[in-house]
Amino acid sequence: MAQILISDSLEKTKKFAKEFSEKLSGGEVIGLVGDLGSGKTTFVQSIAKRLGIKEKVKSPTFNILKKYSVINHGKIKNFYHLDLYRTNSLDFVDLKEISAPDSVIFIEWAEKIISFLPKDWIKVEFEYVDENKRRILISN
Repeated sequence: MAQILISDSLEKTKKFAKEFSEKLSGGEVIGLVGDLGSGKTTFVQSIAKRLGIKEKVKSPTFNILKKYSVINHGKIKNFYHLDLYRTNSLDFVDLKEISAPDSVIFIEWAEKIISFLPKDWIKVEFEYVDENKRRILISN
């Protein structure tokens, strides 16, 4: 079942990310889809903060993959953040290797590697509506 949110502010997007983070139990692969500036990184940063990650979470455009330790969740211990803006492959990482019941994986530009994603991945699609408004669609 799809879930749709229309966000007209940064605060609303962060609130939605907080609600999304509360549903995470570990083992999820979340693919983020949308144009530059549509809110993907803000969404990931808000979830990371909610999970207790103290480091500044930036989009790993140049190093592609960044791993963080989760300190604020009973089941989730690892938070992986991938940014595929500069690549169309997963030659550098094996998703099966980093997938685990105690990890969550967020992949920006996931549409580039759909054939590599597990069948139960969660798609979070960001659509730029106007300067202050975004449409966020979550589906499985």
